[in-house]
Amino acid sequence: MLSLSFAGINDLIFKKYSDRSRSVGVFVSIIGMVWSLFFIVKGLINETLFFNNQTIFIGLFAGITSVVANILLIKAMKHTSASAGAMIYRLNIVFLAILAFLFLNEKFTFLKILSLGLAVLATYLISKGNNKQINQSLKNTYLF
Repeated sequence: MLSLSFAGINDLIFKKYSDRSRSVGVFVSIIGMVWSLFFIVKGLINETLFFNNQTIFIGLFAGITSVVANILLIKAMKHTSASAGAMIYRLNIVFLAILAFLFLNEKFTFLKILSLGLAVLATYLISKGNNKQINQSLKNTYLF
């Protein structure tokens, strides 16, 4: 519940930030620098900080995809409601479940497939809300 609460606070901050015309890149960069500093200090304190090709590759890949995802979230929130934007962003679980099935031998049961399908359907229905500020094709673009 605490994690969900912080995710909600994060989404509200992103929505408030998207309402103004400021540089999204600078905002995400500052957030990235703060978290990088935090994890570097934590790694040094715990003596778990080390670099090799694998950790550098995974770190760069995770960092780049996270930055792109957060920039797209902020941009999308300029044109959608916070609830729809946050819910669409959380649909990453669908892709993670597919990757787990493909690469980690996760078993796909009927209940898992049904749950993922319902998550996608719920997000689609919420994105069809009565926000008349933008046309439907633009909404579909941000949903994608």
